[in-house]
Parts: sequence; structure tokens; C-alpha cells
Amino acid sequence: MKDYFEVLDIDDSAGEQAIRNAYEAMLEKYPADQYPEKNREIEEAFKALCDETIQSACIHFHRMEAASKKAYKDAHDAISEGHYDKAARILVKVYKKEKYSAHLCYLLGIAYMNLGEYSKAMKVLEPVRHEYPNDMELVLIYIKSCLGAKRYEIGLDLAEDYYTYDRDNFALVQLLAEGYIMIECYDDATKTLKEAFENPVFSDKRFYMGARMSHSLFLENKFKESLDMLDRLVEFPAEPDEINDSLEICIRMLNYFIADQKFVEADRCAGVLRKLCPDREDIAGIKEGVENILKLEPELVKFEKDEFIPELLKVYTRNDAFPRSTSMMPAEQQKAYAVLLEHYILSDYSEYLMALRYMKNNFPALYELKEDFFDRLQETRERKKLYNKNRALFYQYQGVLKDMMDEWDEQDGFYDDDDDDNDDEE
Repeated sequence: MKDYFEVLDIDDSAGEQAIRNAYEAMLEKYPADQYPEKNREIEEAFKALCDETIQSACIHFHRMEAASKKAYKDAHDAISEGHYDKAARILVKVYKKEKYSAHLCYLLGIAYMNLGEYSKAMKVLEPVRHEYPNDMELVLIYIKSCLGAKRYEIGLDLAEDYYTYDRDNFALVQLLAEGYIMIECYDDATKTLKEAFENPVFSDKRFYMGARMSHSLFLENKFKESLDMLDRLVEFPAEPDEINDSLEICIRMLNYFIADQKFVEADRCAGVLRKLCPDREDIAGIKEGVENILKLEPELVKFEKDEFIPELLKVYTRNDAFPRSTSMMPAEQQKAYAVLLEHYILSDYSEYLMALRYMKNNFPALYELKEDFFDRLQETRERKKLYNKNRALFYQYQGVLKDMMDEWDEQDGFYDDDDDDNDDEE
């Protein structure tokens, strides 16, 4: 904010006519063709001082001490440059000493929000929110601080109050739906998003609303309705940023369906993602993998439950049928992972020979996925060639593998096996 009374060179006690007279005099003094920037500032000042909803805020800013105004400007500049910690330090030194501190508290709240200190933001914004209840931007920031501070009841009560008479505020709908999801009131989130989705005011926001509604339905375990809405997303225009923002949510849904072996649902979900992101090779790979799973599913279900098949063979075969655990890895890590699995198998090949013959007879479709490797593993001369090739690749990817193993250690490993990683041949 600027000191608009100073811009028009009038006192804060000036009435409507005095404001207009000063405005006209300043326009005459600073014509637009000669002073375009000054002229825009004059227009801005006149519009602000004639707006009863923000006039008191303009008066309070005008009445601030000169040192407070300087601190406000310095903090505002720091926030504009992304230096939120610097802005907070500037404002903390002055806001308690200033009688008209609302504007300082507002900026301090924004700085705290961007520093992730939501409780502090909530505390400094609370009195300002009461002082300016009609400032919707301030109200929205305060609600966001409440949700961030996990004071859900306060934030949602306020959001619901404002939503009763302002259903056309997109940011308010966003916060209300997010708040409901935070407290796991998914049905309320769905109702809010559905109403907004059908609101003609938000006709250009249907992609966003649809993606969020699909997610809230998913969280309610209403998978069919969720996927029906997801299918509709391709109907709505969307900016690249909107697609990317929604992509993370959709991928989480997809991963859940895969992990829970809901492959039909996973196929539908991957199909939508493929249409939304045709250039994403990782998503194309997931889609292809799901299709393979659907073809192999009858055999795979029995395969997973068969206790005669060693776990490592299951991991290796499953990764080829559908590389769920590696699909989001960079290509180099995916190659390194395959090398690591083959390294483990080759290092203890005698444990797998009988299982491979059993697998070929009982699970031929799955065996066929890695038929070349499995067949060569059972022949002495070919096995030696495989081992030498794997040994070279193992050293080539040693650095990549070390980083991956460190990450897996933090995540309790990549499969239940207590064997140490070594490259010694039996």
C-alpha cells in the first residue's frame, strides 16, 4: 500500500468533495501524456480513497510514523525479492511500537506464512482480520494460516461463514475443500467442489475442480465415481501448469491402485494420464505395464501366492511385467536396478534352478517375459557369459547403486532379503 493522502497532497480528514477537488487538481498538474506513471498513481489514490471498504486502511497507513512507513517499504521490497526472513526481522523491530500497526502485522503475517511459521502468522493476523473484516484477501490469508497451524475448526468455521454469501470466490473454494480434506471430511470436500464445478462463474476452472473432485471421491473410496470424473478431464481446456499441478494427485491415485492390485482401475487412471501427458514416457511405460498385468493377472495372482518360487525371482519377474517400483526412476537408475537384481540371482544361481524349471511348467507366460535370461542361467557356459557381463555392468553402475542402496536403507529396503551385496562368484 502507498500513502494515498500524500499522493493527493491532502489531510486524512478530507471529505468526498475535497478528495475529488485534489484529484482533479493533481490530474491537471500531472497530465497523463507527460507523467504517465504519476498519473496512474493519482488514479489509484483517488479510487482507493473513494472506496469505503478500504478507506479506513488508507487512513491508518497515513497515520503511521515515518519510521514505520520506511520499515513497511523495506519489508515489502524484501518479500518481493523472496527474502522473507529479512522482512520478518525488519517488521518485528517496529510493529509493537506502532499505534497503527495493522499494515505492518499484515506484511509480517505474509512473511511468516512463507517461512512456514503458520502459528505466528495466525497470531499477528488475528487482530488485523477483526479490524478489516471486509478485506477478502486478508481473510483468505488468515484462513490459510489457520489451516497451516492445524487450527482447522477456526479456519473452516470462518471459511464456511464467508462461503455462505460469496460462492463465486475461487480461492475460498480451494481453501474450503483443502480444509475438509485435511480433517478427512471427504464428503464435504466433494460437495463443495461439485457445487463449484457446476457454477458457471468457474467455467474456465472445470479442469481444476474436476481433478480435485476426482481425488476427494477417491479418498471416499468411491473409485468408480472418481474415475468417471477423471475421464472427463480430457474434455476441459487446461494450462500446462494446471495439468502439472493435478498430475501429482493422479499419480498418487494410480500408485494406490497398483499397490492394491486394482489393475482395472489402474488401467483407466493411466489411460487418462496418458491422454493428458502424451509426451511422458514414464506414464506410457506405466500404461503398458498395467495392460501387461491385466493380460497376465490370472497367472500372476497364483504366482505371487506360490511359496515354492523364491522371493527374488518374484521381484525380478514382477519388475519386468510391471516396473511399479522403478517406473518413476531416471533411466540410469532403472538399468542399475535390473543389474542389481540379476547380480543377486547370478551370485546364488543354484538356489533358483529347480524353481525356474517349476516356473516354466506352471507359469509359462511369466517365464516367457525373461525367457532368454532364465534359459541361459540354466546352462553352464551361457551362465558364465551372463555373469561376466553382469560383473562389468555392476562395476559400471557402482556409484548409482550405492546411492540407491542408501535410499533403500532409509525406506527399509527394496525387498525382504538380508544378504549382503557382494560380487564374489561361488
